[in-house]
Amino acid sequence: MNYNHDFSYLRPKKAKSLKDWYDQPFHCREDLKILNLMNATILPCKKLDGDNLIFGRGGVIDENGEYCSLSSIENRVQGSYKFSEYDQKDEKVVYCGYMVDQWGHFLVEGVCRLWYYFKNDATVDKYVFFIDYSEQRKIKGNYKEFLQLLGVWNKVEIINRPTKYREIVVPELSRKRTVYYSQEYKSIFEAVAKNVKADPSWQKHEKIFLTRSNLPKAKEYEFGMGMIDSFFRNNGYTIIAPEKISLSELIFYLRNADVCASIVGSGAHNVLFAQDDKRVVLIEKQALNDDDQVDINRLKHFDAVNVDSISLYPVNFSGPCLFVYEGMLKKYADENEMEAPDKQYYKENYINQCLKKYMKKYVNEYGYHWYMVDWYCKYADYIYEAYCHGAAFFEDYLSRRKPIFAYQYFQWHYIKQFIHHILKR
Repeated sequence: MNYNHDFSYLRPKKAKSLKDWYDQPFHCREDLKILNLMNATILPCKKLDGDNLIFGRGGVIDENGEYCSLSSIENRVQGSYKFSEYDQKDEKVVYCGYMVDQWGHFLVEGVCRLWYYFKNDATVDKYVFFIDYSEQRKIKGNYKEFLQLLGVWNKVEIINRPTKYREIVVPELSRKRTVYYSQEYKSIFEAVAKNVKADPSWQKHEKIFLTRSNLPKAKEYEFGMGMIDSFFRNNGYTIIAPEKISLSELIFYLRNADVCASIVGSGAHNVLFAQDDKRVVLIEKQALNDDDQVDINRLKHFDAVNVDSISLYPVNFSGPCLFVYEGMLKKYADENEMEAPDKQYYKENYINQCLKKYMKKYVNEYGYHWYMVDWYCKYADYIYEAYCHGAAFFEDYLSRRKPIFAYQYFQWHYIKQFIHHILKR
């Protein structure tokens, strides 16, 4: 597949890994399957001890109790479990899968079976999503607006108990991560965008940056976002907080901007609503590449550039993460004749405060262990590369020549260091 991607602002090994990923086959499917099952049952999501699944077991079992593999999302929601009670409905429904309570996953996985809606099958009574077993959740906000804009909301049903239906239509996933995508998948987002009714008060912006600064979780885990906002603002980007506006307004900005920038993650996945061939700027926040974003960039044919931030230790996808105006971000700014962030954001005091918050959060989350899961091992070379690159900017603190926290001044190591300094003078 042809792509236009700039790898210049990633660390060398990470850049090679990402380029290799882009070079892997990722074909467009035109033969999506549809399976019709009579007297079948949908199982809501349920975690079982010992399963190595991100979300848990769930999906469809046929009238003989056999699990329907077409209903799974590999390594995420997969497999059946025993149950004694179930609801029963005399309806024909379309199986839509797991509605995870995480916007990014909803966009890249949760909507993948909704392409069947375009079949205009008048015999369908409901489009069924499941949530966690016995979970109580009201579908609202962007999730509800997405389904309303698509036109399917009035037929959506959410279940949290095993439910047997007269007939279940199981559409194949219209995108399987790193393997294939389909025009049907892209059509879902085009249909949603097409149904947006613009408010006269909305203004078009040539360049937008989707900030995470206002998100409570980002405030807790991502340090230095003020600097990132300032950097993009000083370079002519309008700062947009997606959670502060409606989905319709966000789509309006994405469709009308020439350049869309974002931190890699759920916010960046919103560019699925933009037109193909858009220019996107993606600020990395971790040592690992994001497989879903790679797929998005390829299927949308984006003109993309990824810019590495400073990474110290391997972490899970929550973080913590650290942003400073050094390394690849500064290189990107210098080589593209861009303005620096406001001076307050690259003074030593601000950077030290960000490092302090990062280290405190890391210790709170992982103790003094080096966080690692089995599947990280094959990426150890560029996890280590990220550490070496980040540590170079904080060598005085990591080698204990300078304390990170005020209480460290009272530790014997720094007391000895102070006495040695006085005697030397």
